[in-house]
Amino acid sequence: MSLTFIRHAAAKRILARLSLAALPMACLLLATGSEASKRIAEADDQLISLACDRDVVMLGENSHGDGATIAIKVRLVRRLVKECGFSAIVFESSFYDMEELSSRTPPDARYDRALFLSAIGRIWSQSAEFAPLADWVATQSPTTLTLGGMDPQLGSAGAFYSLDALPSDLVALLPEQQREPCRADMIGWIRWTTDRAAAQPRIAACLDAIEAELATASGVGPQLALYASSFRDALAWTGLQGPDLLAARDSAMAKRLLALRERLAGRGKVIVWTANAHAAYGGLEKGQPTARILKDALGRRLFTVAFSAAGGSFRWSRSEVREIAPAQPGDLERIVLGERQSAVANHADLAAIKAVGGMALGQHKHEVRNWAELFDAVYVLAEERPKTAVVEQ
Repeated sequence: MSLTFIRHAAAKRILARLSLAALPMACLLLATGSEASKRIAEADDQLISLACDRDVVMLGENSHGDGATIAIKVRLVRRLVKECGFSAIVFESSFYDMEELSSRTPPDARYDRALFLSAIGRIWSQSAEFAPLADWVATQSPTTLTLGGMDPQLGSAGAFYSLDALPSDLVALLPEQQREPCRADMIGWIRWTTDRAAAQPRIAACLDAIEAELATASGVGPQLALYASSFRDALAWTGLQGPDLLAARDSAMAKRLLALRERLAGRGKVIVWTANAHAAYGGLEKGQPTARILKDALGRRLFTVAFSAAGGSFRWSRSEVREIAPAQPGDLERIVLGERQSAVANHADLAAIKAVGGMALGQHKHEVRNWAELFDAVYVLAEERPKTAVVEQ
């Protein structure tokens, strides 16, 4: 696209400063050889240089069905670990299953790939683009890489621990006559096979009794207390929808991220694998996104990255692919890209662009925003593509 089609003068001044990759997306994903690697790595290089000195980096994605973005994030994660000293990855995945994976893996043993994929959840685990990250994680151990989940939601399909074993472990602390009724209610609530609203007060009473036992029990590690409090958070969301649910979930995820940082006690830098909406400093109708809460606690030590695209398509569900409405001249994506296929806009670039239309907040929906108020950087692709070839664990 010629600069004559860009209506914003500020954009013209910053295009020369943007780090751009010059190959089409197909080459971005498939190219081999040293020269091709150099050409396609420019946008990645700028992102790494911007994020390397931060303590927490949040890598978003416009939708969980964005195959090209997932492939880029896999590359960036490995580079942040190798080149910048990041030693922990926290996923927008089951808090319980990721904790259990870590606790079951001896310090110098490699993570089990199948258990890792089960803990991650099928949003990513059955994506071919995510598979290289699973392969890499399976070469790591708790000594070299800390893994975590920040989402206390329950009911993730295929989860190896939280669907059935978690309730059993929690109720084991109770007197025998209370165990089975509490376990049945918990499993029914988790699996959506019971009247959740009716079960909520009964489960709350079970958790009260469990936490009372934990307060006096000996020989019980702190993990069950974390599981019980996280279950209570999720239980409190029963019946919430829309903005209320989003606000409660973001608050809970921020709480767990900050708790993990405290447990690391400054011994590691953290990558957060999440969605753009959670990596934003604003945009919710109610409450604050996870990144906003973290920013208040971490200040400049936090760095947030959104991903967006000027066109293409994404996977909406297992059976449906949706087209992305092409970005128009003057939209964020077109301003950042210019005539190139991928580019990174840093915070100064976004501030110069000011308030324009764009699709970077989530689900590829167009809206006018001051993007510098929402993100520290935006990684833009000319074309997104759906995540591909759902693979079995």
